[in-house]
Amino acid sequence: MATVTKTYDVFISHSAADKAIARLVAESLEAAGLATFHLDLIQSGENVSEEVWEALTESHALIAIVSPEDVTSANVILEIGAASSWNKPVFLLLKQASSKRPKGMLQEYPTYPLSRLDDVIRAIQTGFKPLTLDERQILGEIYQDVSSVRL
Repeated sequence: MATVTKTYDVFISHSAADKAIARLVAESLEAAGLATFHLDLIQSGENVSEEVWEALTESHALIAIVSPEDVTSANVILEIGAASSWNKPVFLLLKQASSKRPKGMLQEYPTYPLSRLDDVIRAIQTGFKPLTLDERQILGEIYQDVSSVRL
């Protein structure tokens, strides 16, 4: 019997200490119509690491809750790296208002304070919009033009 895998719009990556913040972020995302995954969704008795990897695989984007002052947990770094390797959009949410950006490998990702969560939601939703009929027609014309060019 095949198992049904749930697809999520957003995977929320966070340390155990940021569980309450992750829950608030999830509530905001869900109010905007986005299906989210975060650790609170895992039932006791389930294989946590298997559930996390399946959810990450089946998510369209990742939001990581981080702090420029704290060391980001190894699990969060691993989840960000996995999402990046699968070409998923990654957004960093700073849990404290700060003018500092995270250092190291995290510098390359768009970073927002929690107060700008609405901007992150809009960016994620924009990535999900299907092409309009006009955009499809223009894209079709471009494909035709490119295919007719002889190199």
